[in-house]
Amino acid sequence: MTTLHLYAEAAIRRDLARARTLLISRVRMSSERRRAVTEHLTWLTTLVRPGTERISPAAAAVRDTAAAFGREGLGHERELLIEALDVLVQTTATWPGRWTAEDVPRVACGNLPWVLDGIPLRGGPGLVLPSPTDPEMARTRAALYRRKRAQLWGPVALTPSRTLESAAG
Repeated sequence: MTTLHLYAEAAIRRDLARARTLLISRVRMSSERRRAVTEHLTWLTTLVRPGTERISPAAAAVRDTAAAFGREGLGHERELLIEALDVLVQTTATWPGRWTAEDVPRVACGNLPWVLDGIPLRGGPGLVLPSPTDPEMARTRAALYRRKRAQLWGPVALTPSRTLESAAG
C-alpha cells in the first residue's frame, strides 16, 4: 500500500468522523446541505473495496441510511445514519490491512486538497506529491474544495483531527 493510499484512508475516516460530529450536534441543516453531506457520504462508500467481508455491508448501510436521511431529513433517519457511521468507523479501525479500493490513490491524486485537509504531514520520505501541470487549475481546485468543505462541515471542519477521532470512537 502506498503512502498516498494511507493518507486517503485517513481522509475517509476523517470525513466519516466529521459527518458523525455534525449529525450528533443536532444542528438543523438545510435541504441543500443535507443532500450535500449525504452525497459526500455516498461517494466515500464507493471508495471501499468491494467484497470485503464486514466492511462492504457496513459501507452499504451508510449508503442506504444516507440516502434516506438525504430524502427525509427526519430524526429517526439521522439516528440510523449515526449508527451506520459508527459501525463503519469501528470496522475500518480494526480491519487488518487495506480496506479501500485499488484506484483510491488515483482518486486521491485528483482530490489532493480533500486528502490533505486537516491531516498533519510528517517530514521525511514517504509522501511525494506530483507537481501540478497547471498551477492555476490547482489553485482553482483548492478554492472549490474549501467552498465545498464550508458547505459540508461548517465549523466542524476546523475541529482538530484528534478531537474528531475521539468523537468517532
